[in-house]
Amino acid sequence: MGVSMPIDWAQLAELKSAAQWTVRTAREYLSLVPDDPWADYWRARQAIKRWPPQD
Repeated sequence: MGVSMPIDWAQLAELKSAAQWTVRTAREYLSLVPDDPWADYWRARQAIKRWPPQD
C-alpha cells in the first residue's frame, strides 16, 4: 500500500505510480533527498473559502 510523500514539482514526471513509496521505502527515500521537501510549507499562505459563498 502506498503512502503520501512530499515531492518537488520536477519529480512529478518521474513517478511510476501513486503508490511508489510504501511504509518500508519512505524512510530510505527521504534520507536520499538533499533538500527538505517541507521547507516552504509554512510560507505558503492559503485559505479555505466557504462554497457556495453565503450572502
